[in-house]
Amino acid sequence: MVLIIKRERKYLIYRYVLVILLFVGNSLSFQGLSQSINMEYEKFQAGDVDNHFSWIDLSPDNQTLVISSTQSFPVYLFDWKSRMITNRLDAGNWYAGSRIHYSISGRYLLLEQLYYLDFAPNKDREVNFEIVDAKTGRKVKSFENYHDVVISPDDKYAISLSSDQVSFWNLETGRKEGNFDVPDATNALAVSPDGLYLAVSHRTRADELKQDPRYKNNKKNLDILEKYKQQVSLYDAQTFQKLYTVDEFYDIIYRLTFSGDSKYLFCHSVPNTKLQKGSNPKEGYVSVIDVINKEPLRIIFPTTSFYFEPDFKMSHDMTRFALTSMGKFPEVRVYDFETGRMLYRFELAFRILDKDKGDKLPLDGRASFVFLPDDRSMMITFGNRLLLWQM
Repeated sequence: MVLIIKRERKYLIYRYVLVILLFVGNSLSFQGLSQSINMEYEKFQAGDVDNHFSWIDLSPDNQTLVISSTQSFPVYLFDWKSRMITNRLDAGNWYAGSRIHYSISGRYLLLEQLYYLDFAPNKDREVNFEIVDAKTGRKVKSFENYHDVVISPDDKYAISLSSDQVSFWNLETGRKEGNFDVPDATNALAVSPDGLYLAVSHRTRADELKQDPRYKNNKKNLDILEKYKQQVSLYDAQTFQKLYTVDEFYDIIYRLTFSGDSKYLFCHSVPNTKLQKGSNPKEGYVSVIDVINKEPLRIIFPTTSFYFEPDFKMSHDMTRFALTSMGKFPEVRVYDFETGRMLYRFELAFRILDKDKGDKLPLDGRASFVFLPDDRSMMITFGNRLLLWQM
């Protein structure tokens, strides 16, 4: 009975909000209103966990959620169907938590240290990484002050980016077995799931720019490209030979990620503060690169995050792209990947209206999410709760 009364009270709040919206502006469509109020979601606690969550990922077999926590709490393995915690791993014990991902086979977990303010404008990022056994939490390899680390698709190597060097570390022995240099490398490294490509971000190179007829006679643009822009180059993952440099100039690149089918490369970047007109230094965007045709696409997904880099992922069927952003409150945006049109928006302001006793809201608004196997629902972390959103 208490649950029914509480649910009715929640819907009365939503109906009251709807009336206000309709009164203020009749130009809002019914579809827009239904997306804004986020009525189809459920909030619940993960076992007895009471601390803030920092990141979430779904295992390759689609059974287990791995959830990292703040304030040096452990990593939780959570069966999302039975809603039971199946294990606690002593890993990634950093105060602000970690970004966490399964390797492709599910054998390892890759953790990247987060900070409550994990962004230094205009500077390269160097953080700590840790690779652990996904079942036992046993530490396999750690990296201190590296730009980026990924796990090879066959789970044999950790591939790291530090300074201008890409290195390959055998995860069985812990030894470095090879490396190659990427001149003027910056923050981001990615390996394609099919194991064919390595993508690395780097600064523009003046000698190459001056050979390009589009820029060699335009000194103003040339100066901007040299000082503030970056590029992405793709390498053969077996021979380390450079295949091509993407014909596009990006702002400061902080993350590169391939789609599950290896056809696309997502590039998250943020403009140098000297090029920004607004007051928010985190007005970034995710660009898309067509790997097969070697060209940048004109689809761009904008995002704003005051304190942290956004979470972004593609649906399992490769038709939708989602990312977190920050307005007055944090939100998750879901787009049609082919057209770039926004389909849904989960505004976590309504999560605040639904605050219950024991709920803890993150001061920085941090949120992370995964598409569940049906691609019609999503699990979102916010504070010390999980939200199951039915799109």
